[in-house]
Amino acid sequence: MMSACASLASVSLAGARPVDRPMVLLDGVIEPRLNVLKVEMTGPLDERLALLSMTGPMPAAQQWLIVQALRLCDGQIRRRVLVHGKWPRWIDSDRIELRGAWSELLDEPLEQVPTLDREGSLVLQSGGWLAATRSDGGHDVDGRQVYVLQHEGAAWTVRQALESVSAFAGLALNLSALPRETADAPLVAPIDLSLSLRRVLEQVLEPYGLCVTRDLSYEGHSLIERRNVRSLSRGRCVRMRWARENQPLGEVLRMSKRNPRAGSRLWLAQAGGPMVESTFPMVGGWDPNLEGAADDEYDRSAGSNFSLYANVYRHWVLNEDGAYSGEPFNRGVAYDLAGLFRESAVAPTALRFLSCVTLDDAGRGRDPIVEFSTDGGLNWSRWAGRLQMLSDRAGVYLNDTTLPAAFLSAAKAGSARVRVTASLRSPLPVSVQRWQGNPFTGLLPPRRLDLSKMFTFRHVDPSSIHYDDVGNGALIADERDDGSAMTKWLIDRMWRCQQSLSSREGQATLKLLDADVVVHPGDQLLDAGAAARDLDEQAQALRREGGIVTAVAFDFSAAATTVQLRF
Repeated sequence: MMSACASLASVSLAGARPVDRPMVLLDGVIEPRLNVLKVEMTGPLDERLALLSMTGPMPAAQQWLIVQALRLCDGQIRRRVLVHGKWPRWIDSDRIELRGAWSELLDEPLEQVPTLDREGSLVLQSGGWLAATRSDGGHDVDGRQVYVLQHEGAAWTVRQALESVSAFAGLALNLSALPRETADAPLVAPIDLSLSLRRVLEQVLEPYGLCVTRDLSYEGHSLIERRNVRSLSRGRCVRMRWARENQPLGEVLRMSKRNPRAGSRLWLAQAGGPMVESTFPMVGGWDPNLEGAADDEYDRSAGSNFSLYANVYRHWVLNEDGAYSGEPFNRGVAYDLAGLFRESAVAPTALRFLSCVTLDDAGRGRDPIVEFSTDGGLNWSRWAGRLQMLSDRAGVYLNDTTLPAAFLSAAKAGSARVRVTASLRSPLPVSVQRWQGNPFTGLLPPRRLDLSKMFTFRHVDPSSIHYDDVGNGALIADERDDGSAMTKWLIDRMWRCQQSLSSREGQATLKLLDADVVVHPGDQLLDAGAAARDLDEQAQALRREGGIVTAVAFDFSAAATTVQLRF
């Protein structure tokens, strides 16, 4: 018998049968007191779990391996590693559960994500997003040259995302079997790196119909694990016989199946509302009845009751929600947000000022610019004093201890004006929707996708003081309209979903005779004929629609196997 365990990918196991029951190796030594009751394998990340029986104390070992010897068609013997783990636990007085070490690793979050700060230095942070955040070049991470995150950057492709996540987590993912068209495709949705490693990988793999399969070998006293990323549609084809009364050794005993009727589905992709830069005229956010008092009353250091007059001539608002239209303010109608965003459905609502779309000399959005006039708006000057932009609405507070004399005098005379050049973001998201499927066969639940971190909409309005300079090239604005790209992305996402496991609505469970069938998550299941009529019809349907194995449970105590399928 050969001592090395050959991987599933390196040998043909079609028709292979076990020589005996699985054995348990503790730090490379067979432990005869441990009996393997059940082994479960689950896709698409090839996670494994074993149930063992034993009496007596828990053995002390650093490495637990469950291996099974297989006899190939040519008579050779190979051993496959079913489960590799480190931290078993008692589940009752005589049964132990061994969870795969790979699953334990997948539970952990990414501790540190290499990111370029605004100065271009590589720092480590917790969390982050893979969206339009890819660095321009590669950086050394764990001895590998991979892309890292930055505040704003290029879009990630599937290969780049997998390479970087693999380096961030200290993994070794083999991408040689990744289809080229998939490897070069952009990510279909932002990836949240603050989640567990399992969820991060699922976010990248699932939309493209990808899975991870693991080849485990035990050579000498070393476990060698190879993690391969491949397409679900390119899995190994496994042929299975169907049992008949006159053929009791047939493999498939029975099957339960759920195949909902295909219907139409609404796909709705949404990104953040458009951001528009403008120069906004402000109105007084105070009670006019408090105007006209002595100058000292508006001085923070000299006023006898400054708290009463604190907002007068200082608190300026856009009144975008109409909160200052009625008593006691009477500042007129609400600012026309619908006109600004060119969307009639935008209702009056409180917003807040954001940085300009126009960039400064360092290539960043300019901070909101506050200007004042003392002659009714004929001439404007930049406010040089202390400012505080309001956080609960679009507004500004003039925060100097003493207001400039000329401005205070003009304000009391009614000729002072304040305006703010900044951006507002529409409260309504940008939406793209498409229907997929046959509407006459019913409706399926809609798919709603948040693409706020992938696609951006922003522009400079003609009302901005920067508009002419942007137009003649004197200033640069970071204007973007990703409408066409977002539509193309959604159509591509819909097409790719048809290829993925998540789009398969049909499910089936096969009950197999004996725990000796070499089936693995990701395999394509075909029938090998010699079946009863009803089972044959179901098998043909599975074959036509591409039945893919999603989970396998080998029950060695009952000599049976359960296979879960999606089609």
